[in-house]
Amino acid sequence: MARVAAHRWIAISAALLAVGGFAWGRRVGFALNRPGSRFHSLARLISKTGAELGLAGLMHQDPSSTPPEAVYEIVLDRVQHQYVHPEMATDSRLTKGALTAMVASLDDPATWYMDGPARINEAAMLSGTYHGIGADLEVRGATATEYGSKVAYSYLTVMDLAPSGPAARAGLHAGDRITDIGKHWIISYSPLVDYTHLQDEERQPGANIQKIAAEAKIIEARFISGYLISKAMSMLTTGAGTSYSIRITRDGKTVPSAITITTGVTTVQPVVWRNIDPHTAYLQVRQFDGAAKHAWGVALDAIGRSNARNLVIDLRGNPGGVWASTTPELDGLGAERALLARLTAGGPEALLATAPKHTEPFSIPVSQSHHFRIAVLVDGGTSNLAELAAVALRHAGARIVGSRTFGDPVIRRYEQMANGAGIEIAWAHVRTQTGASIASGVTPDVLLAADLVDTEGALQRAASVLEAA
Repeated sequence: MARVAAHRWIAISAALLAVGGFAWGRRVGFALNRPGSRFHSLARLISKTGAELGLAGLMHQDPSSTPPEAVYEIVLDRVQHQYVHPEMATDSRLTKGALTAMVASLDDPATWYMDGPARINEAAMLSGTYHGIGADLEVRGATATEYGSKVAYSYLTVMDLAPSGPAARAGLHAGDRITDIGKHWIISYSPLVDYTHLQDEERQPGANIQKIAAEAKIIEARFISGYLISKAMSMLTTGAGTSYSIRITRDGKTVPSAITITTGVTTVQPVVWRNIDPHTAYLQVRQFDGAAKHAWGVALDAIGRSNARNLVIDLRGNPGGVWASTTPELDGLGAERALLARLTAGGPEALLATAPKHTEPFSIPVSQSHHFRIAVLVDGGTSNLAELAAVALRHAGARIVGSRTFGDPVIRRYEQMANGAGIEIAWAHVRTQTGASIASGVTPDVLLAADLVDTEGALQRAASVLEAA
């Protein structure tokens, strides 16, 4: 789903820095520290940022045919028996590091290993409790032209806001990119980009060496004072009572003034409903989990007794959920099936691709369902299981109203281990009944203007679509 919890990215970053950052820094550092180079101080910056910004894969690959498990045993033996600080090389520490790095080596933010504290924090977020600024943050990539070449950026992006949470109260929107915390830039690209530019300038005939050296110092200072994405994520998604001044960009435009946000703990009510008029009811589902399953069951019973014939289901800002078959209170996929069983005739409503050449139907159990005319409200924050719900309801005859959804087709499987740790694995990709991917988002049947989609006017528009049906 859209949510990539802070603890997930921190775990991945830490592992990649451990297995990749040092090697990459050493490799590039050799070139930077060569005799005559004026940019040797950038070497440690590349070591600092390289792995987190996607350079770990450029590490030297050992051509040896030695089985990996044999190398692992040798390295483990050396660390356990020759490391100068043996008290640090405990079985639990080394095992945790190996598991974290093993899963992180897949370079998939939807697949990660969680130690006990990280799993507890993930479970809290999956059940609707947000710490920090009360926002669902994700690292999203983008490309831009710098120095005449395409450059890959990684931005800390707001995917969803907890209603009435600190970020929502401060005026943040889904899609905002957080670029600075206080006077610290959140490092969004590799210093290798600037280093290569400076090298090119240095090679030009008549190059102004003093100017280039001054530019190098400015760049170095910016990176040294900057925050890695993992640090910024941790600051903004943990704790309570700490105030931060942040800067953001929105739709490519810089918001001119800094925004001050104080962290806190925000609990999201999973389901809200009401009658709009005697014939139309409104059901907002903010995320998919066990609590939502119970809450919308109660809501649909009450709506059914009200004799409403039209139902507007609001999935705006819904980040989705996980499949957690062994943890019912967190099982978003099971909860979604239960909701759709109340609103459709049952049967296959979408497809799940669990392997490159294998798909299976996303089938809804046949049960006694309510016969409503349904409109589904969506926006750019509608993601993952919420997108699956939208396409399944559309296949069953509903109309989708709003703006294009986020486009996160990955269904994650959540599992808690006996020792309290856990793992989430990218298990399947959502496709429509025709086999189309939703990776680019779901396009509504009725598109709304950007200034209308997240207002009460969108609800009125959805209700009018049903009345006209």
